[in-house]
Amino acid sequence: MPRYSKKRGNGSAYSGISHHKVCIVSAIDSQDNMFLNIVGLGVETFEKYKDCKYKFDDTELIVADSKPCIRLFANDLGVEINQIKTDPRGNRYTTDLGNHLGDLNQLDT
Repeated sequence: MPRYSKKRGNGSAYSGISHHKVCIVSAIDSQDNMFLNIVGLGVETFEKYKDCKYKFDDTELIVADSKPCIRLFANDLGVEINQIKTDPRGNRYTTDLGNHLGDLNQLDT
């Protein structure tokens, strides 16, 4: 994929995730069925999730991190969402109901 050349010593004009990184929507269900889909470049957005809406027809619960775009996607689908809260100490890995993203993180690696 083409990208602009970078010069040494100059900072980036953008903060956060690079616009040159590929955004992949990944999901796994309770029967270990996996879904991986390249949706574009840069950070995840609600519009990128909407492109994968057809794969989430019979979904009842989404367990995810605390990104607002995932909450919007769950509301658009009309399903319950259980999000892992952001902890300033960085040691919170489960939701209030005890769900976690361990299997999905293993899939992503």
